[in-house]
Amino acid sequence: MYGVLMQYCGDEMGYTVLIDESGNPGIRKIQTGKESGASPYMTMGGVIIRDDEKEAIKEALGKLTGQITRKGFLHCSSLGHEQKVRYAQVLASLNVVLVGVISKKSTLGDYRDQIGGDHKKYYNKCAQYLLERVGMYLGRNGIKSEDVNVVFEDGGFNYPGLRSLIGSCQRRPLQKNSEFLKNISVQNIRAVEKNNEPLLQLADLVAHALYRCVDGGKLGVLEKRYLDEVRGRFFACPKNETALLYGLYPVHSLDQLGLDDRIKHFLSSF
Repeated sequence: MYGVLMQYCGDEMGYTVLIDESGNPGIRKIQTGKESGASPYMTMGGVIIRDDEKEAIKEALGKLTGQITRKGFLHCSSLGHEQKVRYAQVLASLNVVLVGVISKKSTLGDYRDQIGGDHKKYYNKCAQYLLERVGMYLGRNGIKSEDVNVVFEDGGFNYPGLRSLIGSCQRRPLQKNSEFLKNISVQNIRAVEKNNEPLLQLADLVAHALYRCVDGGKLGVLEKRYLDEVRGRFFACPKNETALLYGLYPVHSLDQLGLDDRIKHFLSSF
């Protein structure tokens, strides 16, 4: 079933949303085929979890960690392909809901100048788009904003600025999707180090799975397997189970991402 926390919608239970990013957020100098620089793409992944399921999920992660690595944690940058496939399969088996954002920096246009090339403001804008997906899910499932904690991995970004941005969008939503932010409590947005919240490992996997679909690195190898394994956990339209533009948001369309034809077809089928 796509994008449903099984049997638990609309109750008084608490929820936690865990968020991480993949790709360098720098926007002043972007990597090209000939020149070094920040990654052409940045992705964000979010995982929505019922609070009363956290311990069971942590137990499942601990068991998997012992099976596939000796490092004591699951971080995609230090896992091999088969390990990440198995990790994605375990995530797909958990009672969670996923959301994600894909942004290509070459599409920023005048916005880059408007924010003075500030990568922290760019990060916050991507976070806004992700929280709009979260807000849409919460609203459609009758989950109150005060019952939801939003936890970002602390990457040294401007989180007070993020809370200010979300608050401003709530007071004056300039875009239709920004109206979903009313379902987010600004006071419940915080950032913590990954070591202090093991479940952030799941958000790392979602962000990584999205990133590997669109950025092939030095060798140009695109990998959709990880995302394909977890696609059934993305928040989707209840009528046709389409996750695109629900749980998965390409900024601002698939066409703008300049994707490889194979990956574009894959994501368009989400």
